[in-house]
Amino acid sequence: MTTPTLGTASMPVAKTHEDRYSGVVDDKTAKILTDALQNPGRYGVTGCALCKGPFTVTALFEPTGPFAKRIGQPKGKKRLLVYGLCQSCSELPNVADRVEEEMLRVMTTH
Repeated sequence: MTTPTLGTASMPVAKTHEDRYSGVVDDKTAKILTDALQNPGRYGVTGCALCKGPFTVTALFEPTGPFAKRIGQPKGKKRLLVYGLCQSCSELPNVADRVEEEMLRVMTTH
């Protein structure tokens, strides 16, 4: 089993979410991120968000502003989207913009 990663930084499994994310994100987000890294399938991650191939990177995206509005996120609520990327796609220029465009396309297509 490979070590879960976030972006391009290695994220070795910690005993608790507090060990890894203390002071970086709020406690609820830290719990979700830790769980998502350890169990991406629970969050619907089955492949790379861009090329649909096998993923090696698990990432978390918190929609805000116009993106949140376009996907129908209720005002005052937080939504966290978990997705996977293969190593090649994770190294693409503007990968965050590409993922955001793909998520918007998928979430607004009926």
